[in-house]
Amino acid sequence: MLIRLIIISLALVTQISWAADTPQQWLDRMSDATRNMNYIGEFIYHGDGAIQAMRIIHQANEKGEKERLISLTGEAREVIRRNHSVICVLPKEKSVMIDESQPRSPLPTVFGRQLDDLKPYYRLQILADNRMAGQMSTVLSIQSKDDYRYGYKLWLDKDTGLLLRSDILDVGGNILEQIMFTRIEVLDHIDDSYFEVNEDQNTFALHDVKHQPKFSELMPDSVWHSVNLPAGFIKTHHYRHVMPMRKDWVEHLVFSDGLASVSVYIDHPQEGQDEDEVFTGGMSMGVVNIYALLISGYPVTAVGEVPLRTVEEIVRSLVRKGD
Repeated sequence: MLIRLIIISLALVTQISWAADTPQQWLDRMSDATRNMNYIGEFIYHGDGAIQAMRIIHQANEKGEKERLISLTGEAREVIRRNHSVICVLPKEKSVMIDESQPRSPLPTVFGRQLDDLKPYYRLQILADNRMAGQMSTVLSIQSKDDYRYGYKLWLDKDTGLLLRSDILDVGGNILEQIMFTRIEVLDHIDDSYFEVNEDQNTFALHDVKHQPKFSELMPDSVWHSVNLPAGFIKTHHYRHVMPMRKDWVEHLVFSDGLASVSVYIDHPQEGQDEDEVFTGGMSMGVVNIYALLISGYPVTAVGEVPLRTVEEIVRSLVRKGD
């Protein structure tokens, strides 16, 4: 969850003057703010029956981005991101884990397609202004038109374009997950010392998975293809990865409707493994749903911030050529 909160985290901004009147312009403005601000803030995460308070410190300059996310409630945890490197500090386990991160964005795929492409599946609307985290905000509604995807409600700072609150909604408009800033401060400069591992944490056990053998590449062709995908979803990426501690490939397919996305992982049958020992079926963790199925003996698992029926139908749409 902590890593996902990094992906959802927001921004504060430059003094650039913007004019934003349409949903597309507001989302473009939020995207620009996300990449170009220094800020320190605290926010509340509410989802999956839990409430957590987090502090975030974000730096952006000519060297790239750095970010520190600190859990203020429950088990102490920290995540420090330095461009594509991620350090997880786990005081309870007295361990530090270093890995690589994926490129981030608060809404990773919405800007890959024009909003006109989303209109068959989402209803976009600017609502009345509201006050959030002490700032006047423009409220943007992205309402799902069916139950294959969630809706969103975004509160964007009227002066800066920063995201101050985000709700994920089911098709009935009920809140499934909420992130809301209670305090945020924009700064001209944030010192690099904010992103160093604390001195007392240098004695923790170090697990550097960043340098373990692993490899990813685009996969131009595959024996796997999909039929009868949920409306609006298309395959956007197809990779194969060598996973840590493994020697064989795992195929990774990404499906998106332009806003929501689902990752599908296709593993190889393991020699001597009883098929009854392989997990199949559905599982929910807040707004994240998982569905797994054996197809021609291959374990296939879909994961995404979409309803369970969507990940299930995407898995069941996959066919292996020759079968």
